[in-house]
Amino acid sequence: MEILIFVGQFVIAAALLSLVVFVFVPLAVYFLARADIYFTTLPEGQIKFIVEGDTLKRILANIPGYYIKGEGMEAEIVKGKGTPNDVGIPGWLSRRLGLDKKRIYFVGIDYPRTRVYSYEFIWEKFIKEKVGYKIVPRDEQVNSLFWKYPYPVEAIDVELKGNFKINITIIVTLQVVFPYKPIFVFKGQWFSPVIAAIQGALVSYCGTVDFETLRSQDKEGNDADLVKKVTSINNSLRENYGVEISQVNFVELEPSASQADVTKALQAIEIARLNKEAKIKDAEGDQQAALLRRTGEAEGLKKLLEVADKYEGGVDLLKTDLATRNLGQESEISTLVINSGGQTGVTTLLPISTEPKKKKKGTEKEKEKKKDDVST
Repeated sequence: MEILIFVGQFVIAAALLSLVVFVFVPLAVYFLARADIYFTTLPEGQIKFIVEGDTLKRILANIPGYYIKGEGMEAEIVKGKGTPNDVGIPGWLSRRLGLDKKRIYFVGIDYPRTRVYSYEFIWEKFIKEKVGYKIVPRDEQVNSLFWKYPYPVEAIDVELKGNFKINITIIVTLQVVFPYKPIFVFKGQWFSPVIAAIQGALVSYCGTVDFETLRSQDKEGNDADLVKKVTSINNSLRENYGVEISQVNFVELEPSASQADVTKALQAIEIARLNKEAKIKDAEGDQQAALLRRTGEAEGLKKLLEVADKYEGGVDLLKTDLATRNLGQESEISTLVINSGGQTGVTTLLPISTEPKKKKKGTEKEKEKKKDDVST
């Protein structure tokens, strides 16, 4: 009996211990991680920095297919699979806690000396509204860095080729390559100089094209000259700020002059384009009309020849009449109107005799031969 009691107590103790280890401990870690105490949560696509005092201790990154290569200033985000160093949370509990795309990492035992680094970040956020878009300036205390993030770049009163001014907004997706530089070299204030560099490249390109050329760039995707010009500064961005441009998208392109002047300018461009197309169509139409006219005249002449051939001397008289018409003279021969069958209005006055063509009489030898044939 005592053995059974002992076994029962052991099972209960083991169950409670399992409950503590597999449920209460993970839950405690989770709530501590949310507060960045001893542990921290790291959503997918973000980077965090662990410092000891004011010194960088290590960089954490949750980027599928990428890992941190090197340490400190030399740390680089590269493709590949690194060694996992996150805290393992049971799958069923991870799903219940909404950690499918998050990881929990151990920060350090001597909190708050060893902690997650936080900094002030000033940037601009692009917000889509029911009608149009707006750019909202943001200034927050943050404790992570997005690996990739789309930022708006706006250029006002940009002068195009031909002294035409426009406002243009593009979205550039910036990707972190060397995470140490933007946070510890620029103390988190890297956004403004990067955007200024991109604006410089954008304005430089716009000065070489007209409005129609710039507007057509939106349909060319990554092959557009504008995209190539903007991304051409990537080497400089990587070296100086630790980031690069991974994607460029058009958002808005509008004239910056008064509405009346803009309307006139755009109408002039459209009218010029339509006039050009109309001239091309008129030229094509004239060629087609000339071809039809020549075809009709040929068909009409063919029918006239067929009719003239039925009368004595008709073909010779037709030739004479046509020659007279070509010389711009009037024919004095009495005429008979013959319609050519409705072929594009081709009707002529045919100067021919009204007598049908007579059959040729046989020679004397032919007559004698016929008599001999009859007598036999």
